[in-house]
Amino acid sequence: DSLFQPGVRIIFCSGLSFAVQGVVDNVIGSVKKEMRLFRQLVGEDHDTDELLRAARARARVRVVVKRPARAGFAGAAEPAYSISSPNTRYDVYLTGAAAI
Repeated sequence: DSLFQPGVRIIFCSGLSFAVQGVVDNVIGSVKKEMRLFRQLVGEDHDTDELLRAARARARVRVVVKRPARAGFAGAAEPAYSISSPNTRYDVYLTGAAAI
């Protein structure tokens, strides 16, 4: 049973690239001033796809990605399912035997 195998079962990613046209930049109240400054200092996130691929390769059961409700998916692949609230969405990518 995969439940008792060693290793990481679930990976939770929060704060992946939120640079979505019309969501962050045009809704100033949705991003705290400190986070806007941080984004200006470090620049845009260009490795979201690579990070999601690495997480999916490592997790045995699933990867959960927290995103703004109106943002696009974190990677090129669509999640197996999403759990949404008014401002936040959790995209769930199944891995390993769970993906079958």
